[in-house]
Amino acid sequence: MKKVLIIDDDKELCEELADLLESEGYEVASASDSLRGEAMTRCLDYDAIILDSKMPSVTGLDILERMKAESVKKKVIMVSGKPFIEKELKDRGLLGVVSAVLGKPIDFAMLLEKIKA
Repeated sequence: MKKVLIIDDDKELCEELADLLESEGYEVASASDSLRGEAMTRCLDYDAIILDSKMPSVTGLDILERMKAESVKKKVIMVSGKPFIEKELKDRGLLGVVSAVLGKPIDFAMLLEKIKA
């Protein structure tokens, strides 16, 4: 069974995505606290990570920078409501760290496609 980690400060979104992914046969863990989510990226093996770009304390971009610095290789799908997130990823040298970027609201069919890719 494929494992997916969701890191998003929106608890309701985490629950909704987890329910949908579990109905598709995925094992799902989630963290609505970015620090806890970041720790989970290091200690557990996930096939994909769904990562929100904007969160309090530590942003998704901060987590990506640390993953890059620590050579953590995971499939990361960045989700964001920001219109120019790809430019920000590029400017910070992080575009190559993410597998895909999806806008909010999240298109679940597209998300599934990116997880399976």
